[in-house]
Amino acid sequence: MNQNPEQIARDHIDKQLLDSGWLIQDMAKIKLSAGQGIAVREYLTDVGPADYVLFVDKKPVGVVEAKKKEAAINLVTETILQIDWLHLIKDYVAKSFYIDRDGFDLCLFISKGGLTKMRNLFGGKTDVIIRILNKALAV
Repeated sequence: MNQNPEQIARDHIDKQLLDSGWLIQDMAKIKLSAGQGIAVREYLTDVGPADYVLFVDKKPVGVVEAKKKEAAINLVTETILQIDWLHLIKDYVAKSFYIDRDGFDLCLFISKGGLTKMRNLFGGKTDVIIRILNKALAV
């Protein structure tokens, strides 16, 4: 069977999920009541389809993206940086009750690379993250 690198990665992820006790379903045949831990392939999110969205007790708890083997180290490093930034943003937002793009010109964020660094870490999700944070603050 001739598979591209992404399909090879997906086969590997499927095996790891199954070995860990997850049930795997395709988006077209989703049935979240089939078990406690469900991994749904090609689940549609606000920012496009995710390779897998993980559900526990019918609630989304994580996203898994298939990557080439070489990308794994970069992915871990990027995830750690993203978590650091989310903590910075959370702390700032908790004090200010609102955040917008201009807020990333503050010293707190400039010392970490400013809006450019945030965009490098979160890509097209930057505006979505800001919108979600502001919506949560409005409640």
